[in-house]
Amino acid sequence: MKKGNKPAIILFFAFILSIAAIAFLIVSTTVRYKALTKEKDHLEKMINNENTLRDKLLADFQMISSEEEIMKIANKELGMVKRTAGDPLGRITIDSKRIEEINLHLKAKYD
Repeated sequence: MKKGNKPAIILFFAFILSIAAIAFLIVSTTVRYKALTKEKDHLEKMINNENTLRDKLLADFQMISSEEEIMKIANKELGMVKRTAGDPLGRITIDSKRIEEINLHLKAKYD
């Protein structure tokens, strides 16, 4: 080899190494981009699933807390009955003899 060719060979290898380094950076960036895109898609699907579940739970809550459902449960399971407009407080019946007995007992107790 001639003395004048050494700088050209060094420049050529430096150029090849630079191209290889740039190609490596491009490939690694592309691989990372694809991995991040795949992860983003997966996370978006998870968010959509969670939003769907939240909407379903909200709809179930609204259905269960509706007045008709509460009335049905109160009537069937608890035996409650809705008051009518003509019966504002209901009726309580007490025997007058029982009231007199209680009055006599209280008077005797506090006298």
